[in-house]
Amino acid sequence: MQQAVPSNAVPGARRWPVWQRLACGTLFALVALALAELALRLADVGYPVSFFLPAPQGPGLIPNDAFGRRFRCPDQPVPFYLPAPKPAGMVRLFVLGESAAAGVPDPAYSVSRILHLMLAEQFPGAPVEVHNAAMMGINSHAIRQQARECVAQGADVLVLYAGNNELIGTHGVNSTGADWTPGAALAFMRAGLWLRTIRLGQWVDHWTGERALEQQRAEVQDAAYFLAHRVAAGDQRRATIAESFRANLDDICALAASPGGPQLVFATVAVNLRDCAPFGSLHRAGFSVGESNRWAAAFRRGCTAQAAARWPEALRHFTAAIAVDAQHAEAFYRFGLCHLAAGDQEAARLALRMARDLDALPFRADTVLNDTIREAAAGRAGVTLVDAEQRFEAAAQGLPGADFFYEHVHFRWRGNYTLARVLFPAVMAAVGAKLGRAPRAPAALLPEAECARRLAFTAWDEIKLQRAMVQLFTQHAFDGQMDGPARMAAARGELQRLEALFTEEERQRAQAVYATALERAPQDWFLRHNYAELLMELGRQREAADQWRQVVAQFPRHHNFRLYLAMSLLNAGDRVAAAQQLQEILRAAPEHRAAQRLWSLAATPR
Repeated sequence: MQQAVPSNAVPGARRWPVWQRLACGTLFALVALALAELALRLADVGYPVSFFLPAPQGPGLIPNDAFGRRFRCPDQPVPFYLPAPKPAGMVRLFVLGESAAAGVPDPAYSVSRILHLMLAEQFPGAPVEVHNAAMMGINSHAIRQQARECVAQGADVLVLYAGNNELIGTHGVNSTGADWTPGAALAFMRAGLWLRTIRLGQWVDHWTGERALEQQRAEVQDAAYFLAHRVAAGDQRRATIAESFRANLDDICALAASPGGPQLVFATVAVNLRDCAPFGSLHRAGFSVGESNRWAAAFRRGCTAQAAARWPEALRHFTAAIAVDAQHAEAFYRFGLCHLAAGDQEAARLALRMARDLDALPFRADTVLNDTIREAAAGRAGVTLVDAEQRFEAAAQGLPGADFFYEHVHFRWRGNYTLARVLFPAVMAAVGAKLGRAPRAPAALLPEAECARRLAFTAWDEIKLQRAMVQLFTQHAFDGQMDGPARMAAARGELQRLEALFTEEERQRAQAVYATALERAPQDWFLRHNYAELLMELGRQREAADQWRQVVAQFPRHHNFRLYLAMSLLNAGDRVAAAQQLQEILRAAPEHRAAQRLWSLAATPR
C-alpha cells in the first residue's frame, strides 16, 4: 500500500535531523543576539563596566563613575588619576572596601590619605602611589572585580577593609537567590553580574532590575520599612551570604599567589559596639504566649531599673529575660550597658558583641564575617591579616564607641587615624618589600596632630563633617533603635556646639592651615576642594571659584566639581560664566538634576 504524501511536501525534499535543526536555531539566536548587542553599542545604549577608563587629561586612567551601576549601586568612586603605563620603579598601593574605607563622610581624611602621609615619612623620596579605590555602597562582589583590575594596572599592594555591606544590600539576605544553597546563590549572583557586562543585559536590567530598584529607593524608609526587612541571626540566608563573601575573598587571595602578584593586607572590621544600639530585634522562633509574657515582664522591669540607675536590679531582670529568649538584640545591648555602668568591662564587651551579632538589621560586620576574613587570610602566601576589630577594642578598653565612630561604622578623624596606625606596620612591610629598602630608622609613626595639619583637618572641617552626619541621620530614619532619637539630638547638639566655637579667630586659623598645606602639596585636589568649600562658607565666592577651576582642570569629567564652580560663579554674580559651566555638564549628562536646577537660576533674568 502506498504511503500518503503530505500536500505541502516538496518532492525530493529531506527533513534535517533534530541536531541540525537545533544547531541552526541556536546559531540563528546567537547571530540575532550579536546583532542586537552591536546595535545597542552603536546607539551608545548602556554603560562601561570596567573600574578604570581612559583619562581625558593625559595618558592615564580614572575611575569609572558608572562602575557601581552593574552592582545596583548609585554612588561613584572617589576620583583619582592613575598614570599609565605604570612608571618604572613605582610601588602602587590601592585601598579597597566600602564607605568606611572610602572615608565617608569625607574621603579627604580617609585611611588611604593618612597611610600615604605615613609612608612618605618612612620612605622619603620613594616612588610610592596610594589610591583610594574604596567606594560607598558596594560589597565584595564589586571589590573582587576592582582587585583584578588594580592588579592588571600594576598593583603592588592591596589593602582590604570590607564587610559592612555584605548582609544588607543588593546581594544581601533579602536579595533573590539568598535563600538557595550557597553554591547556587553564588552562581546566580555571578551570572547576573556577568549578564550586566553586555549591553543587551544592561538594557534588560534597566527595564527590570533598575526600575524595581528605583521604586525601592522611592519607598519611605521609616520604622515600618525596616521592620519588614529584619532577618534573624540564625537565618540560613546569613550563612549563605557569608559563604559568598568567603568565595570572593578567596578569589582576591588567589591574586597574591600568581607570579608577580601583589602583597595583600586583609583587615577585620571594627564597629561601634558601645554607642550604637541594634537597628532591629527579633524573638527566637517558636516563642510561646507564656514565654512572651514572662520575657516582656522581665524586660520591662529591667528597663525601669536601668532608667533609675539601679544596676544590680537591672542586671537581674535582664538576665531573666535572656534566659527566656537569648535571641533578642536589644535585651543584650541593655544588658551590656548595665554591666558597663556597674564596672564590668569584659561582661559588657561580650554582651555588646552579642547585641551586634543578633542585630536583625545587620548594617555592621558581625563575628561570622570577621571570622570569615580571618579564615580566608590564614596561611595564605602573600596575605597579611591585621585584626583591626581586636585592636580597636584594645584601644577603647574593649568597647569602641562614639570616640571613634559617628554612628555605626563611619569613622571620625580619630577613628581614621587609629585604623591607619593599626594597618601601618603591615602596609609598611609590604611596601618596603616591593621597594627593596628598609624604612627610616627609627620607624616612628607620624603623630596624629601632624597628620591633621598636613591634611588640613580644621575646626571648619569638623563642622562640615558633623553637618553631613546630621543629614545622614535625618535621611535614614532608623526608628527601631532604642537610642535613635537621643543620638539624633546629640548629633544636632554637637553641631551647634562646633558652630558656636567657630569664631573669627578659628576662621583665620583654618585659612592659614589650608594655605600651609597647599604650599606643601599644590597638586592635592582634596585640599583645594575643601578650601574652596571653606571660602564659599566665608562668602569669598570668587576666590572659591579660583580653587574650583584648578580642581575641574584635574578632573574635567567630574560633573559635581564643575557644578560647584558654577555655584561659586553664580554667587559671585558672574551668570554668563556659570551658565557656560552648566552647559558643559548638561551636554555630557542631560539628566543631571542639580545642574538643571542651577541652570534655571542662571538663565532667569534678574
